[in-house]
Amino acid sequence: MKFLANEVNLVAGAEKEIAVKVKIDGKPVELKNKGTHVEITDKDATVKIKAFDLYNVFSSADYDSHIIELEATEPGLMVYSFTFG
Repeated sequence: MKFLANEVNLVAGAEKEIAVKVKIDGKPVELKNKGTHVEITDKDATVKIKAFDLYNVFSSADYDSHIIELEATEPGLMVYSFTFG
């Protein structure tokens, strides 16, 4: 999804914990732009979603246009809305 903002939040949940890979402009979110709920490993940036809540998945000092991609690692993810800052 293309967006113009400096922050992206996701309202979502799952019955069991699901890892969701987060990419910005085709690459895993970098440490400097990761949202509060994103964990970064050697090859991926993921957010673990379980409880129905608001998850911060991207945060940047710059207000700019980007493309965000979210990929659930297994079925069962329920997404209700996106909010942008």
